[in-house]
Amino acid sequence: MKTKKLVTLAGLLSIAVVLGIVESFIPLGIPGVKLGLANIVTLLVFYIYSPKEAFLVLILRIFLVGLLYSGLLSQAFLLSLSGGIFAFLLMWMLYAIKKSSIVTISVIGAIGHSIGQIALAAFILESTSLIYYLPLMLSVSIPSGIITGIIGRLILKALKINLGKTRTVSFVVFSLAFALSLTGFILMVSYNKKSDEGTIATITYANETIMKISLDDPSDYKTYAASEGVFEEYEESEGSFLYTFSVYNKDEKETYDLIVEVKDNEIRIKDETSSKHICSRMGYISSKYESLVCLPNQFIITLNDYKLDEIDAVM
Repeated sequence: MKTKKLVTLAGLLSIAVVLGIVESFIPLGIPGVKLGLANIVTLLVFYIYSPKEAFLVLILRIFLVGLLYSGLLSQAFLLSLSGGIFAFLLMWMLYAIKKSSIVTISVIGAIGHSIGQIALAAFILESTSLIYYLPLMLSVSIPSGIITGIIGRLILKALKINLGKTRTVSFVVFSLAFALSLTGFILMVSYNKKSDEGTIATITYANETIMKISLDDPSDYKTYAASEGVFEEYEESEGSFLYTFSVYNKDEKETYDLIVEVKDNEIRIKDETSSKHICSRMGYISSKYESLVCLPNQFIITLNDYKLDEIDAVM
C-alpha cells in the first residue's frame, strides 16, 4: 500500500511540475498572474489523501519548477513559495470546515496566492504601493480558481471520490470573494475612464525613481539623479519610443541592458540581455495603477495620473 501511494504521489507531482512550467509560458496580460493549473493537483491530493501529502506535493513542485525553470532562491522562486504557502494555509483552514466545496477551497487558494506574492514583493521592494495591484490580480486569479476547482471536482467525481454535501458557508465565502475582485476591478476601470488627466509611467530602480515618461507624448520624459549610470539612451524607431537601462540582476549576479518601449499609449519591457528574459515576457500595460514588476532587476514601472505641468521637458 505504501509503495502504491508513493508511486501515485510521484506521478501527481510530475504532472504538477509540468503544469507549473507550461502555465509560465501562457501570458494573461497581468504580471505575476497564472492560470493556476498546477493547483488542480494540490486539490486532488487534498481529497484523495490528506493536507499533509498536499503540502508535500506543493512544496516539492515549487522547488522542482524553481530548479528546472526560474532558478532556486531566485526572486521568482521566492514569490512562488510565499504565494504557495499562504494559499495552502487558507485552503487548509477552509478544508478543516467539513463539507466545504472544492471550488470554494480553490478560489480561496487563488486569493491566498495573490496576497502572498504581493506581501513578499512589497517587503522586498519596501513599497506598499503594490497593494493597489491586488484587485487587478484578483480579478483574474479568482475566475481561474473557479475553473481549476471545477476541473478538480470533475476529476474527483470520475475517480468516484466522495466530496460530500457543501454548506452555505462555502457559497457565502465564494460570493464575497468574487464580489470583492469584481468590485475592485470595476472601480479601477471606472476611475480610468472618468479621469481627464494623462498617464505617466514612473520607473523606479533599487527603490529610487529614475524616470517619468508621458504615455501621451513619449518624447516628453524626465530623468532623476538616481538615473545616472542606469539610463543609457533614448531613441525613436518606427513609431516606438525606446529607453535603454543598465540594471543589475540579483539572481544572475550580472549587469544587463533592459529596453523599455512605449507605443500607442502602452508601455512594456521589450527586451533584455538577461538569459532568462523573465521581465520581457510580461507584455504591455496601459491602464492607470497597473504595474510591471521586474523583481530580479528591482525594476518597476507604475502608471499614474499626472497634470501636464508635473513633468518637465526632455532632459
